[in-house]
Amino acid sequence: MKKRFNEIILFCAVAASLVFAGRVHAEDDGGGRSVFATGAGIRALGLGGAYGAVANDASAVLWNPGGLGWVERSEFQASHTSYYGLGIDEQYGSFVIPSWRWGAASITFRHFGVGGIERRDDRNILLEGGLSDNETELSIGYGRRVGNAWSIGGAIKLQHQGLAGFGDSGLGLDVGLIVRPLAALNISTSAADRFSLALAVRNVLKPSIRLTDDRVTDPTGVRFGTSYWLPIWSGRSLLAAFDVEKTDGMNARVHAGVELNVHPLLCLRTGINDGTFTAGTGIRWRGMSFEYTIEDNPIDNVHRFGATFTFGAAVDESRLAAVEAQENALQSKLAQAFEEQQRERVRQLLAEADRAKREGEFDEALELITVVTALDPDHEDALRQKGICLRGLGEKLEGQGDFAAAMLSYSRALAVLPRDSAAITGLERCRDESDRLAARSETIRQRFAAALDAFSAHDLTRARDQFAAILRLAPDDQEAAAMHERTLQAIDQRTTDLLEQAERMIEWGHLDEAQSLLDGVEKLGPNARDFRRIKAQLSEVKRQQRATGISTQGGDGRTQGSISSGGSGTRPITDEQKREIRHLYQQGMKAMEDGRAHEAVKYWELVWAVDPNHERVADHLKREYLRRGMEYFADGKLDQAVELWESALRVDPADKRTMGYLSRAREQMARTREILGK
Repeated sequence: MKKRFNEIILFCAVAASLVFAGRVHAEDDGGGRSVFATGAGIRALGLGGAYGAVANDASAVLWNPGGLGWVERSEFQASHTSYYGLGIDEQYGSFVIPSWRWGAASITFRHFGVGGIERRDDRNILLEGGLSDNETELSIGYGRRVGNAWSIGGAIKLQHQGLAGFGDSGLGLDVGLIVRPLAALNISTSAADRFSLALAVRNVLKPSIRLTDDRVTDPTGVRFGTSYWLPIWSGRSLLAAFDVEKTDGMNARVHAGVELNVHPLLCLRTGINDGTFTAGTGIRWRGMSFEYTIEDNPIDNVHRFGATFTFGAAVDESRLAAVEAQENALQSKLAQAFEEQQRERVRQLLAEADRAKREGEFDEALELITVVTALDPDHEDALRQKGICLRGLGEKLEGQGDFAAAMLSYSRALAVLPRDSAAITGLERCRDESDRLAARSETIRQRFAAALDAFSAHDLTRARDQFAAILRLAPDDQEAAAMHERTLQAIDQRTTDLLEQAERMIEWGHLDEAQSLLDGVEKLGPNARDFRRIKAQLSEVKRQQRATGISTQGGDGRTQGSISSGGSGTRPITDEQKREIRHLYQQGMKAMEDGRAHEAVKYWELVWAVDPNHERVADHLKREYLRRGMEYFADGKLDQAVELWESALRVDPADKRTMGYLSRAREQMARTREILGK
């Protein structure tokens, strides 16, 4: 309430200038300045010429070129005015194109014409044919924003006058600025973008025209202005503006005006233009605005009509689109580099695996291939190489007399290469020899084969039960005992992995996934270490969710509100923080473009910690975490890889690719340990 009251006080302070403006009159300038000094634009004139701190449209170049930096969309204005029915006409047209990158450029044309002037000789005898006076001004302006608080600009103009057969032209220069002082002082308030101050200097370079013997110079004028825009309710708003104009050799002129937007389609204006009352209205519709102003001139009322056409995207929209296009291009480039890097890494891993295979180091070859299949589970050559290595490992184990492990390798090879005749023959050969050495009965042979099949298919509970049954019938079966121990070790490792994953899923809010993992642990062995603790933890989180009425499963597959994912929670981000975040984000983009990926990640982590939704920082961080995790994983540094991939999941807890990397890495590594008996 206090903040709102302060805003109203500030608005009233600006609006009160209307009262004082009506009491101030300047002496007639006696023709000492150009007709173009009165400015143009129906809206500006309807506000009594109090437009120095408002100027944010195509007419800005005439009132304050610094306002061009605040123009939001491309715009064309045109108006026509006839004065007093005396043959005096004014035409005005202005076109402005703003750019978020380059600033705003405008071109403006004004023309005053007076016809029907009596022509007399030196004896004051009326001659045939009248005289006319024509004055034309062509202005080219430019302005741009500097930061979020300042806008500066300037305009070069060419003035020409033709009278009674005489004519001359002169060049002039105007400059100006508009500042939002609260924003410039980093004062965080809703009024920061509503309150403006302005300074404009007309004729820094003075146009000079000589029609006969004397040269007439358009004098320099300085304009100070202030404005405040106050939102009221339901899209309605008030604008108050106040200007003081001082021209060399003349008294000060005071301008004040108020504009009320009573509806998105309609606005009303009134003002005091150096003691002269003005009023007007504007009707807006689909980028078009039709304007009218009446001026209570001492000679006769002056009626002005004009139209404004606004088109194209807003400056901020264009900037965001350009930034998005730039980021999309960079994202595409980095994604291509990521995919190429992954393909190259896969080629290197397969080459190393092929070398290890040729040297008979099948354990090493299988571990390398496991990395490849974790990164690309459908890689055909990797799957084929895996089958060949498993067959080779089976042959190696068979030669060492470890027929049970050899059968397991042959079975795994056939799961990948079901028609491999060497693996089929080797499996049959090992089974016969194992049965012969253990002197197994037909029943035990069948159970042993079934247990090996279950172990090969990763059905560890069934394999455990089958081997245990064999040992009850034949306690001296050494191969069954070894495989039973191996199965128990695999179960213990599997439950440890599943419990670690379940605990992380609870932390990230993936409660359904956590429950599924715990169900898997319960099937393997409910007495596993930490199982009851983690199960109780999951139940407590679910209970809290039910108590607070929050859905267990959010729209992105995770518990709503349960993820601690950077950002400042419910605390608002200040304008100063926003500027710092934007700067850090851009620093990260530049570092990435320069090939300094590690430095870029540091910048983006700072951004994400304050505002996780800032532009595309989450996408960039996730991609880099994935890429670096892939490098660690390919180098056999599983812990570092998992840590980075988990960082990617903290950024985007629902990312399927990251979860796929993690689950495949753990699964492939677990299966490799089972195959190799580690």
